[in-house]
Amino acid sequence: MAHAAHAAAPVATAGYRLQPGDLLQVVVWKETDLQSEVLIRPDGGISFPLAGDLTAAGLTTDDLRKALENACASSYPTQS
Repeated sequence: MAHAAHAAAPVATAGYRLQPGDLLQVVVWKETDLQSEVLIRPDGGISFPLAGDLTAAGLTTDDLRKALENACASSYPTQS
């Protein structure tokens, strides 16, 4: 019986897809000015400095992280 109770407990899954209304904490390493909470809008998008508007709904958190990294990298020159 304990096994059934354990199976019913809420568990975060790696396959979770973001949806409108989700609140995310976005942190850019070594850029404290770019740390903020971002709410996924009803249209499924988010806005973030340097990245602009991105579609977030339907993505996993890893997918969105990669999209943010790519968008910010193209707007923020790296130092050699």
